Amino acid sequence: METTLLFFTIIGSLVAFFTYLQKYVIEPEETKNRLLETFKLGRKVNNELIVELEKYVKEHHASQHIFMQGLTFQQGINELKKARSLLFTEQNEKNIKRANVNITHLNSLQEQIEDQILYHSQIKNHFNWFIKNE
Repeated sequence: METTLLFFTIIGSLVAFFTYLQKYVIEPEETKNRLLETFKLGRKVNNELIVELEKYVKEHHASQHIFMQGLTFQQGINELKKARSLLFTEQNEKNIKRANVNITHLNSLQEQIEDQILYHSQIKNHFNWFIKNE
């Protein structure tokens, strides 16, 4: 009887330990790595889009021309730079890399970055289809 009780106690403790590892060590690490890759992609897309739009504006003297959604090219570029200064910062990258980061904060940041990537893609598509091909 005591051997059986000891056996089940050990099994129960092992299950609890591995559940803890999965939920609080492995899962946050995977989330953090996925977020870091998304962050780097978002920052790259942001920088490339700013450079491309600034080049077009310079070549076509188009800073005050309407670009999309009633915004001028310059206003659009400023919005992209604002996203870069608020979201794609070195501090946010450091926060992502930190060992003890709240999983809720990581999920929130992941959602914000994915929204920005989607918005950047819409801007790039609009630029490529309606402006660049004119």
